[in-house]
Amino acid sequence: MKIGIPLPQLMAPFVGVTEIICGTLVLVGLFTRLACVPLLIDICVALYSSKIVTFMKNGFWARCTKAARM
Repeated sequence: MKIGIPLPQLMAPFVGVTEIICGTLVLVGLFTRLACVPLLIDICVALYSSKIVTFMKNGFWARCTKAARM
């Protein structure tokens, strides 16, 4: 909810099931091209909501120097 995902109580199980089903299809080798599309969308949304927004607010180097100090 804090990072801006609408209806997180609905989206979290949906994303989990999508990752399990599509990941299994990719590992088995069935419908790999079709199974990769939802996984790529999931990865893009995760990167955007957790990393890119933070980098735009704080800057990339501010995050790197903070991690180096720890």
